[in-house]
Amino acid sequence: MIKVLLVDDEEWIRLGLREQMEWESLGLEIVGEAPNGAIALEMVDKYQPEIVVSDIRMPGMDGIQLMEAIHTRFPNIIIIVISGYSDFEYAKKAITFRVFDYILKPIEEEKLEETLIRAVQRIIEENNKKEDLLKLNMKLNESGILAKEKFLTHLVQGTDLSLEEIQTGIAKNGLSFAWPRMAAVVIRAENFEAVAVDKYKKDTELAGYVLYNVVHELIQDYDNSIVFRNYSKQGELILLKGFDTEAYSLIVEEIYAKCGHIIDVVTDIVRFKLYVGIGREFMNMREAGRSYTQAVQAVQNAGIVQGSRIIHFDLIDSRNDYYMYPEDKEKTLLYYLENSYKTQAFVLIEDCLNEIHSSPTIHPQSIRNTVLELTMNIKKALKKYNCLLEDLLQEPNIHDKIMKDLFTISELKEWSMEAASKAMEFIADNKKSGSRKTMDEIVEYLNKRYGENINLNSVADTFFVNPAYLSRIFKSETGYNFNEYLNKVRMDAALKLLMQENLKMNDISEMVGYGNVSYFLKKFKEYFGCTPTEYKRK
Repeated sequence: MIKVLLVDDEEWIRLGLREQMEWESLGLEIVGEAPNGAIALEMVDKYQPEIVVSDIRMPGMDGIQLMEAIHTRFPNIIIIVISGYSDFEYAKKAITFRVFDYILKPIEEEKLEETLIRAVQRIIEENNKKEDLLKLNMKLNESGILAKEKFLTHLVQGTDLSLEEIQTGIAKNGLSFAWPRMAAVVIRAENFEAVAVDKYKKDTELAGYVLYNVVHELIQDYDNSIVFRNYSKQGELILLKGFDTEAYSLIVEEIYAKCGHIIDVVTDIVRFKLYVGIGREFMNMREAGRSYTQAVQAVQNAGIVQGSRIIHFDLIDSRNDYYMYPEDKEKTLLYYLENSYKTQAFVLIEDCLNEIHSSPTIHPQSIRNTVLELTMNIKKALKKYNCLLEDLLQEPNIHDKIMKDLFTISELKEWSMEAASKAMEFIADNKKSGSRKTMDEIVEYLNKRYGENINLNSVADTFFVNPAYLSRIFKSETGYNFNEYLNKVRMDAALKLLMQENLKMNDISEMVGYGNVSYFLKKFKEYFGCTPTEYKRK
């Protein structure tokens, strides 16, 4: 669906626009409404609509200022102006900012529909052109690029290549590493799959090429460097930076600055959220694997270390302490999970992870290890209910999810809390259905065994439950107190027996569970408001 944003300071006009058109039938989806230009610009940045339908005169930032801002920052967005003014100056400014159409109020449905249809056609045509161009470029470069990427990936991943194989591969692929020193840098798109689905129709090859193309363009002026796609991991680029100085700290500062610029541009243009890890320097191509491994460790923890999306391996390696998940917290969390104390469970998880995150000495990997421990806790809570956390979350490999796919501290927290929440919901539902089953059995037991000497304690013993718990659950499930229900069953049975002429009152009292006939007569009168003899006369 093509996304549309409606902008007008009058709510009734926005409502009219929303209700006037069959938006979905045109392939359109209204993603938001804004009462002025300032809010509209925030929503444009957040929702990335392809079409903006906007009024001109609004308080604060008006339609003209909004058009200018959109034209500057988002030149591909189609703007349709709706206005009650046919002023020439407005029309002239609209032309300046390449407004798609200018519709006068009151809005004619046919005119608006015709304009929207043309806008949709324009967007489809432009998207097809972009896609065709990208695919053409991909095909033109595919054979040479793939061979080069495959070789370079094997090289930096420490694949066992001989010196002769390395030299042959460098020559065959037209590469040159004439620098005495180098460092490996890993650039990883944390939201690669989500962007591929949202913007590139699930075409991960196309998404990967777009990411590579943008970054490749950005390092054209970056001396002594080469960037390539990781042949074995989608959404990851590897940058090899060469240098001839021993002042490695200066090179690291330069890499930080360059990668910061890359992050900003890529986020703004193609919406990929990048993290960067930097490995230590190396002087021999056979040592590239070590620097790459360090860069991978760094990038995996970039989102965890406070306030950074770019991180050098040394910052990770300098943290030598490891966090031991306390046994008392394990027991406490199990108690919270078992009893559906969601708020307390969330606080425990957040406090635990915050303690590690805020420490300057604890290795950031401890956060992932702790999330694994928390996960084992949750699995333990579910085990007694014959439930696997993997099934509950529809996540076949939880270990890999935690260790490889969750980049930031917030993602690790959210994932842990989601797992705990799902587990508590399952346990509560299971308990409820279990208590319902037990309650049905208890009710059936009372309906059949009311004539015996039974009470709350004896029934609780029979069904292996706590008497206080049974009393509370019985009331919750049936609407009766335990003794009220037992008395009701006995009185109903007594009425039926009372109709049999050959039974004496002592017999009836015994048969419905009252050994003492005087007590039976008292309970009968309390329940029916009369004695058994008076009831029979009625």
